[in-house]
Amino acid sequence: MRNSHSRHAQLSLFGTSLCDADNFTPLIKPSDKGLIINRCPGNYINMVDCHCKDIHLFIDEVHGLNFENKTIQGPSPLIESMGPVIPKEWFNRDPSTIRHEIVGLRIGDIITPRPRKNSAGILTISDNIRIDLSALKFPVFQGKNVVLFATGIDVVIEKLWYKRFAINLFEAIASGRFYAVTGMNFSLFLYECPLGHLINLNKSLIFCEELSKLGVPVIPHIYAITDTHREMWVNWLKRHPNIQTVLINTQMQRDRISMYEVELTVEALLKNTAVSIILNGRSLVSPPHDINPRVIVTNQANLKKKAIVENCIIRKQLKEMETINGLLAHHEKLPNKLAQLQLNQQFSYF
Repeated sequence: MRNSHSRHAQLSLFGTSLCDADNFTPLIKPSDKGLIINRCPGNYINMVDCHCKDIHLFIDEVHGLNFENKTIQGPSPLIESMGPVIPKEWFNRDPSTIRHEIVGLRIGDIITPRPRKNSAGILTISDNIRIDLSALKFPVFQGKNVVLFATGIDVVIEKLWYKRFAINLFEAIASGRFYAVTGMNFSLFLYECPLGHLINLNKSLIFCEELSKLGVPVIPHIYAITDTHREMWVNWLKRHPNIQTVLINTQMQRDRISMYEVELTVEALLKNTAVSIILNGRSLVSPPHDINPRVIVTNQANLKKKAIVENCIIRKQLKEMETINGLLAHHEKLPNKLAQLQLNQQFSYF
């Protein structure tokens, strides 16, 4: 049987003395601790862990580590087909250029001010960050059912979560009247503290729960890098049959080990639940999941590449036109220059 623990079994002898996560909850198994390769640092750099001094505050923030007290109200849409996540380069296109009725929009494209790099080249987010729904007014979204993909880079997701009450995040998103909104993709770092993993998974569920209270259809985001995570998700989905579609962000799964965990998660969901699965980013390489009708792959890569190529062609054409116009202007001035030259030659005979 394929599972995370068998793949990383060589690590299981070390992690148990490096992590105290199971002191906080019985949900964490010895095999989960066995995946730890370094002592949990308690420094908050990647995510909180069992050695952070105020870890109980983070556990309380997500109302405990069990999924069972997180409830999604109302129906979650069944998505069996959808178009791409629309890149900014495509916003001014006619909606007929996208044949699908359902399209995606990134949460990074509805925040203002935009993230900026500081002098050290580090991406930073302003404390004045807020939701700006003006993107929905662009031509390409007219007449479309828009799914907001609340996934992105850590600095954006964590900032929005931290400021969620100050900026009325949930109310602002609800006002967009999206067809559906996905859960946030709080990071899970392989080989790091399983307590931090559970906190981040619960944060994503609470994001969905709060939106559902406002009548927003939601699509939970599922990350799972251990068999414990997969078991928890399957059990939760079985108890919530109103959830018909889930999302797995695969944009950052760039190595074989990460994609292997995605494959295991998709396999568990297909076998044990009835949900449709949206993969946002990379598709699977192992059959039969890559051809299963319940697995939908969407991204913005093809449209973005097409827009870049088209822009390059346009720039080249504009440069050629500038050259031609310059030559024409030169030739228009040429007769005057010739006449002046002839006049000068006449005067030279005196």
